[in-house]
Amino acid sequence: MVKVEAKDVGLPDTMKRAMARQAEAERERRAKVIAAEGEYQAAERLSQAAGVINQEHGALTLRTLQTLAEVATEHNSTLVSRSRWTCSTPSWSTFEATAAGSS
Repeated sequence: MVKVEAKDVGLPDTMKRAMARQAEAERERRAKVIAAEGEYQAAERLSQAAGVINQEHGALTLRTLQTLAEVATEHNSTLVSRSRWTCSTPSWSTFEATAAGSS
């Protein structure tokens, strides 16, 4: 035999479907790996941010206020919150003492 030629070789439909399912599973696997890597990186950055917030006095309060402002802006609303604010400066302490005495 000198020459072999194959013409119009068709795959059965079941084989085509199996190959399509395998390709889809591989795409889903890659997407999950990419999403998991993104989640890991986000967790690392959040951990670093938590460390910075923990070290800086007042940073948590400022971050809370920033988050409240963002939420109010996104939903086109006004947030009303009751909280006690304290400050370590003498003028604020004097104000608090005066306000408490006049109640």
